[in-house]
Amino acid sequence: MVALPIQFRRLFNDIVYNFVNMFMSTTGFLAALQNFPKDTINDEVVELLEPYLIMKDYNMETAKRVCGDVAGLLSWTKSMAFFFGINKEVLPLKYNLAVQEARLAVAMKELKSVEQELQDKENDLKSVKAQYESAIANKEKLAEEAAVCRRKMSRASMLITELAGEYKRWTDESKQQRTDQKVMWME
Repeated sequence: MVALPIQFRRLFNDIVYNFVNMFMSTTGFLAALQNFPKDTINDEVVELLEPYLIMKDYNMETAKRVCGDVAGLLSWTKSMAFFFGINKEVLPLKYNLAVQEARLAVAMKELKSVEQELQDKENDLKSVKAQYESAIANKEKLAEEAAVCRRKMSRASMLITELAGEYKRWTDESKQQRTDQKVMWME
């Protein structure tokens, strides 16, 4: 009964060993390491690596003696664990950056909308100013024409006043001439 867990552990270790061997022998292994999603490393992964990282023989000298490739993997695993420690502080900053960039995008969209609205209003203002200036010019033209008309009316009124006396005189003279004509006819 005690041997059962040991057998399962041995079976598990053999499966893991075979999988790791198969994975490491593929042509895409180096690319997988280079493109490893570092932000997915979490406390659990680092905790599982911890026993290996503190082993006496898990060092560069031993790894270089065994194989240069093993030294590279050792360096990579230590670097990933170190990266996680730093990344714990950076991830909240990255998240905050993403939030701020999203807010900036929204603000820039609003700014663009407001700038477009401002441009539309400025165009409307230019149009209204043009109408206003046209109306003022028309008003000034009409005021000048009205002044000319008043001057003409004033002259005409003065002429009528001056000619009113002449009208009476002409009317009287005309009556006098008719009377004189009648008298002349009668004679």
